[in-house]
Order: sequence, then structure tokens, then C-alpha cells
Amino acid sequence: MLSQGFSTSSGDEVLDSSDSLVLREEWWVGGNISAFYQQNFGTLTVQYVGSDAPGSVRLNANTQGGYGYGAGMGPIVEYRPFRSPLAFGLMLAGEVRTIQSTSNTPVSNDIYAFNAIFETHLTAWYATVAPFVRYQVSPAGAYIFGGITVDVPVVIADVYVWQHELPVETPTGSEPGRALTSIKFKTEADMRVRFGMQLGVGHDIMVGLFGYKNQLISPYFVLQGGTPIVASPTALNGFIARVGFIWKYGF
Repeated sequence: MLSQGFSTSSGDEVLDSSDSLVLREEWWVGGNISAFYQQNFGTLTVQYVGSDAPGSVRLNANTQGGYGYGAGMGPIVEYRPFRSPLAFGLMLAGEVRTIQSTSNTPVSNDIYAFNAIFETHLTAWYATVAPFVRYQVSPAGAYIFGGITVDVPVVIADVYVWQHELPVETPTGSEPGRALTSIKFKTEADMRVRFGMQLGVGHDIMVGLFGYKNQLISPYFVLQGGTPIVASPTALNGFIARVGFIWKYGF
């Protein structure tokens, strides 16, 4: 990849024709878009039968691990002193996130569950704040970055649990007289504000969109972890692998 350096302070003056990215702009503003996969760990406990009425039956489903995915977009601002490899920035995003967690051991609870496993789904909209520091590791524009993340659940769109009844094998086959059913229950989950860390890599690529040349597109990959997503009465957490693109305009 061949990127030419330039100086916006004197038009399109070429500073260097080598494989380098030389920029005079110190402030950069733009937007970012990303998608991620999440690998869960820990236990999620939600209620699938019961109410708050005195004496009512209350039953909980415990699910473990699972996965998640989502996507988001938002603005970005970055400050990079002239000719310094260090830069400081702030990334904001609105994201939709979906999480799934499943139990592995069938359970029975009197008339409420017969040899059943459970599958919990959570979908929520988040507001994400992520200040970061980045360091350019190559003249061509490759960089590493890291920082903190704050994920705030703004709207919990949907939380439900499936109860899947499984057959019981006997010497003559599946036990007769038992209908194999899947029942969907609306439930609730205590989704918390999540504080975490991120570490990633990216690459600045000079572009000339809309007739301007002082623009960069930066594909990036980042790993993120943090405090539990749901923390009461048990804790479910997860690691995130995220890919995205940043478009920035310098001035």
C-alpha cells in the first residue's frame, strides 16, 4: 500500500513519496461503525414461573455461557500533535446488543418443568463511551490503541426464556404420554452499566472523498472485556471481538 504524505497548510504540497503517512492536521472529527461477536461466561439466573403475589410459586432458570452479537455507530473526535506518534481520542456509539445463554442439564420441577433445558435471550440498546490513546507504530499508518469503555443499557428491548422439554428414553423408546413442547416466558434481567478495557490495532488509509484530501479511513480490530453484563443474583460476563471502520476529517 503506497500512501503519500501531504500538508494541508499549503494546498497539495507533497512532502514525501515514500510509503509513509505525514499529516499536519491536529484535530480530527468523523464517525465510526462496527459489529462484534461476544463469547459469554458465567451464569445467568432469570425467573420463568411465579409472581410477586404472597404464596405464589417462584421458579428460576439457570443458564450458562453462550454468545452474543451486535452492531453500532457514532461520532469520534481525535487530537494528534503534529508529527507525534501519540494521539488521544473519544469514541461514542449507540449499539444494539443481543445475548443468548443456554442450560445444559435437564431439570424437572413438579408440574412446571419435565426434563427441560432453558434458553435465555436478552436484547438491549446501549450507549457506549470509549476514551482511548493510540500510538502509530509504522510510517505507513499502522497503529495500536487502548483505553477504557463504559457501556450503559439505555433501553432493554426484550428479555425472555424458552423452556424446551426433552424426551426421556426408556427400554422401549421415548416415554409415552409426554408432549414435547417449547414454552416461551417473558422475564426480567438486572442489566448493569459495564466498565471495561479495550486493546486493538488499526491502520490509517488516506482517501479523497467529496473532493477533499485531508481524510482518513481506518479499519480496526479490538478486544474488549469488563465487569458483568448481568450481576444479580448471578453474574454473566463476556469477551468481545469487534471489527469496524472509522472515517475522519482533519483540520
